[in-house]
Amino acid sequence: MDDYLSFIEERDDLSLDFVMRPQSWFVSDLATGEILVKRLFLYGRDDEALRAYLKGHGVDNLPWLNPSVRNPLALSSSQKRRIERIYARDFALVEALKNWRADGALRLANVAAE
Repeated sequence: MDDYLSFIEERDDLSLDFVMRPQSWFVSDLATGEILVKRLFLYGRDDEALRAYLKGHGVDNLPWLNPSVRNPLALSSSQKRRIERIYARDFALVEALKNWRADGALRLANVAAE
């Protein structure tokens, strides 16, 4: 895990494969951090609201395309701090989702897309 975290820390976000980049990149303005979508859902927490939203757009379910066996991974406190530092914007976005909840989903002003 330490080698993987070092690999990420030693590179700028643009040189990382998209799966290693902060997930906030996909919903935020990179310069300002402003959210660019109308609604965000947390998997495992907003499942009902997400299902209702998707159903309203003609989607009955989201298939799991890459199932794999999950192996437990014990992280040291140092590794956890590194992950929290690397993905600080993602952690902040999740906290915002938890705090700014309305009708089971985040609704934000000044958005560019849904």
